[in-house]
Amino acid sequence: VHTSSQFETEPMSGGDTRPDVLIFLTDQQRWDTCGCYGQRLPITPNLDAMAAEGVRFENAFTCQPVCGPVRAAMQTGLYPTALGC
Repeated sequence: VHTSSQFETEPMSGGDTRPDVLIFLTDQQRWDTCGCYGQRLPITPNLDAMAAEGVRFENAFTCQPVCGPVRAAMQTGLYPTALGC
């Protein structure tokens, strides 16, 4: 697992430096679907390659068991119940 201090950053206006962050949300997968988490079959080669060069999380928690409300929560910063999900 990489930390943000290991990423190179470019200065932004005002001399501030921040890393670029890209989050991928995938559907219909268990924790062990990807090779980087133990899948032996080569079914997620692109995700595995990105995980090898980026950040990979060992623990994750969700506010809802289905994807729609979780995506809404991540995009707005509000709980799904506040959004009517």
